[in-house]
Amino acid sequence: AASARAAHATEGIATEASSALLHTVAASARAAQDTEGSVWASSALLNISAASARAAHATEGIATEASSALLHTAAASAGAAHAKEGNATGAEGVEEEDFAIEEHAKEEGEHEGEEEGKAEGNKAVTITAAASLLGMTASIQLLFYLTNCRVVLVRIMTWRMVSAAISIYAAILLFNVSHNLLKKFSGETDAVPCVKLVVVWIVSQLLMFKVKEDPLSSTAVAVLWGHTTGFFAIADFGHIQEHRFHDSPMQSMTVVGIAGGLLIVLCFVTRLLRSWVALAGDGVVDDVEALWMERCEDYEDDVITMTLGFLISQVLRFHACGKMVGHEEEPEGGTPQQIAGLCLLGICFAVSLIVFTGIRAKVDASTKDPTVKRMVGIANNFQGMTAAWTLLFGLRWRFIEPWAARFGSAIPAKLLLALMTSLGAVGVILGLDLMTQCVDDEFDPSPRTLRAITGAVGLMVGLTWEQTFAASIEGLAEGGFAHPLLIEIGLSMFLFIVIYPSWQLYILPKTDKRLEQCVKAMQLHGDDEEEENAEMEKALEESGDEESTIHDEDSQGSEEDSENQRLKHTVKRA
Repeated sequence: AASARAAHATEGIATEASSALLHTVAASARAAQDTEGSVWASSALLNISAASARAAHATEGIATEASSALLHTAAASAGAAHAKEGNATGAEGVEEEDFAIEEHAKEEGEHEGEEEGKAEGNKAVTITAAASLLGMTASIQLLFYLTNCRVVLVRIMTWRMVSAAISIYAAILLFNVSHNLLKKFSGETDAVPCVKLVVVWIVSQLLMFKVKEDPLSSTAVAVLWGHTTGFFAIADFGHIQEHRFHDSPMQSMTVVGIAGGLLIVLCFVTRLLRSWVALAGDGVVDDVEALWMERCEDYEDDVITMTLGFLISQVLRFHACGKMVGHEEEPEGGTPQQIAGLCLLGICFAVSLIVFTGIRAKVDASTKDPTVKRMVGIANNFQGMTAAWTLLFGLRWRFIEPWAARFGSAIPAKLLLALMTSLGAVGVILGLDLMTQCVDDEFDPSPRTLRAITGAVGLMVGLTWEQTFAASIEGLAEGGFAHPLLIEIGLSMFLFIVIYPSWQLYILPKTDKRLEQCVKAMQLHGDDEEEENAEMEKALEESGDEESTIHDEDSQGSEEDSENQRLKHTVKRA
């Protein structure tokens, strides 16, 4: 404002000076015209003097105003500097106060978070312990009831479901240990697909050939290694499906054809080798070789149905989710309609499984062609595996994440899901018993006919319990007692060593009458050997008594005669 006023005053001075100069020029001109007009000249000089005085006064006013403006500017600058210093001091104080408040709030938040984490952890432990106690107690009592039921079908179904669930669990333990060891010492082999599958396939065939003389051992190897090879096939083809054919459901369906073609080629090659081995000696397939070939076919059918059922269920989950999801992962989010759609697809396969099981029973009763029976059996088992995998994915999608968020841990969520599937298996057994009472007498509930249903239910029960134990093992591994991989492998091997012998000796024979008769024959043979050993020991004791008597009667007799007499008596009693 002062600068504007100074500029305005300067402009006025310039205007007034110009006017004074004009008056001076006019006065000079008039003086030149009239040299005698001295009075006029004097007047002009006076006007010039007055203009100069006003200009000097105006200049002094401008200087005074400029000085005042400078003083005002200096005062304003000093006030601004003081205000800035005050503001800086105040800002520093506010910042320090805010920082202290933030630190205090952060400490309180951390403390509250720790307390909430401890509360959630205690809640998860409480729920897990309660569910384990109640669920295990109820499950054991239900197994006692079902395995001793008066209805033959209920007993057969229960033993087969229990055997299928335990064999699935043992196979997963064996697969995890083998897979982790291969990854640790050989690195990733996914760059060359299906190498592990082919190696495990060959090893399994050699093992079954080695134990072909023992029906129980050959059956156990066929079942256990069939599941294990199936999991290796699932890992290999699942990796291909998830990383190379993941653009659309139709593209991922291509992997189903690739897997089926490779497995059929492996089956054809091993079948030719088995036939050559069986006919190599005497040109005749005896009973032992026939049973061995049957077990090998069961092994191959198990691998095919498990693998193809899994791949089809992955395609169905891709269609429901809208994207490819890994088999060990859960889809993020998902609407209730999507989850219900996936579960509905699984239920449709389960209904078709039950219907086709009746058709399979009639086909087995009407035809003698083993190839036709095998194809029908593969189709039936495939339906069961697809239904089991699809329902399992749907139930995991529906319950695992919500329950884990509610309980604060995934262990109680997986435990409750395992208990739920176990109770569902009991419902399936009772429902099938009721259904068979309502249909005609042509339905033959033989073990091979029921294998698809029991295998599907056993797969769901075994996988849910395996996931629960796997989460528990991971929790122990994270405790820092040792290397996590070492703990996981050690606990898995311990569980396998405990589970496998009891399953083979006491559970698997209950699923097939031929195996049960074989075990009884072995027990009778063992009892006969024990009786023979007892008689031999008794004979030796009696012969020892007789030898002492002879020695007392004739102490001077020949030792050789007494020894011969003792041996003759022992041989006679034996």
